[in-house]
Amino acid sequence: FDSTTEAFEFDGVTPVVRDIALTPMPPSVTGTVTDAVTGLPLEGAFVEAEQRLEDGTWHWVDWAQTGADGTYALYLPDAGTYRVTASALSHIPSTTESLEFDGVTPVVRDIALERLTYTLTYIAGEGGTISGAPTQTVTHGSSGTTVTAVPSAGFRFVQWSDGLTTATRTDTDVIANVSVTAQFEQIPPPSIPVEGRTRFDTAVDASVEAYPDGLNPLGARTVVIATGRDFPDALGGTALAGALDGPVLLVEPTSIPAAVMAEIRRLGAARAIILGGTGAVGPGVESTLRTELGAGNVSRIRGDDRYATADAVAAEVRKLLGANYDGRVFVATGGNFPDALAAAPLAAANKWPIYLAHPRTGLSAATRAAMNGVTDVVILGGTGVVSLATENYLDGRFGANRVERLHGRDRYKTAVAISSWAVANAGHTWNRVGITNSRNFPDALAGGVLQGKAGSVMLLTPSASLNPDTKAALEANRAAIDTVTFFGGAGAVSPAVRAEVLRALE
Repeated sequence: FDSTTEAFEFDGVTPVVRDIALTPMPPSVTGTVTDAVTGLPLEGAFVEAEQRLEDGTWHWVDWAQTGADGTYALYLPDAGTYRVTASALSHIPSTTESLEFDGVTPVVRDIALERLTYTLTYIAGEGGTISGAPTQTVTHGSSGTTVTAVPSAGFRFVQWSDGLTTATRTDTDVIANVSVTAQFEQIPPPSIPVEGRTRFDTAVDASVEAYPDGLNPLGARTVVIATGRDFPDALGGTALAGALDGPVLLVEPTSIPAAVMAEIRRLGAARAIILGGTGAVGPGVESTLRTELGAGNVSRIRGDDRYATADAVAAEVRKLLGANYDGRVFVATGGNFPDALAAAPLAAANKWPIYLAHPRTGLSAATRAAMNGVTDVVILGGTGVVSLATENYLDGRFGANRVERLHGRDRYKTAVAISSWAVANAGHTWNRVGITNSRNFPDALAGGVLQGKAGSVMLLTPSASLNPDTKAALEANRAAIDTVTFFGGAGAVSPAVRAEVLRALE
């Protein structure tokens, strides 16, 4: 507004009255502030005017706020160079080019404001991917599109790095940049405990796992019976069980535990083959089986010693296979059991007989004769258990390219070597890997058939702590392992070892 009054006199005492009528001044700069995308007017936008001074600096002179129609009006003090800046919530401030005001003629400056934009970034951590657009650009106050954190096989979604625990998210009313990472964790593989109160019960549990529906009624319907008190006669039992497609069940030298007899009945077994002489499995056990299954349905495979018994078992395996026998055998020491039992899954799955070599004298003449028809030999263990002389004999007889040795510096490393060979050469898998006590033969013996049916492998460990080589093998092959099987109770494979195994597979 503008006004002037006529001059008046004041006598220093008498009050003077002067009414003043203000004349509205026309605005100097007018215009409309709109959204650059929609073209709609922006209500409540702030518009400021600045005047350029002689020294080149800018001096604020007026401001206004737009109404519902987005219009504004600014009043400039005098002629000069000015600039106008408009700003609004959710929009990028915009300053006009400088304008000249002559002090009289109003200037019109419309201003279109671009909306503020933000970037939404969704990152997949290790073990997963992002479904949906991982990078998005949105305007102020709008919403992004839906994304989902998808875990890879063997992993599960945990949360987003901002604490959101739902895998699917849609960020709404966005007023800032968003960058979050989907966090995943590996799912510990499920474990299958194959155990019982005694070694006999553990063998029964392994049988139940291997044959949940009983024996094939069209198959041999035969169980292999071995002593649960000593290993020698039973070492070749897994190959025989594999050829028969039946389990290895353990008995006392003089009696059959009730759980074992119940399992024989559950399986629907029609026949039984006893391994070893009457010193290993006594006449009373044989008599009980004959009563249960019929006298003509129980037989015994035995030899004068463990080596002869192994020869006899191998002969029976080859007889059962007939033309289907592929000519491969194992040669293991008869002095101890770990190496042969580490190969038990291979023997069961592939029906490969096991011959035993004396730690000092090697293969007996009878065993050498029994190996007629063999084409390929896999020696189990190092030269400390199966001598170099024995290997040289086998090389000379079958050809060095037909003989190979699987071994390590100890029983644990040898089991790793056997398992690795089984996966690489015999179609076995690391999944459902078996873990058993290296000094407890019954669990590994009974578990060999189960592992063979699963096409898996067996690793060894002490009871108290996980062997480092076994742990390394688990870690190296964790991607292939969804399930692990523990053979034996807590006394055989302790809870601490089980926990270490599962941690190695995380």
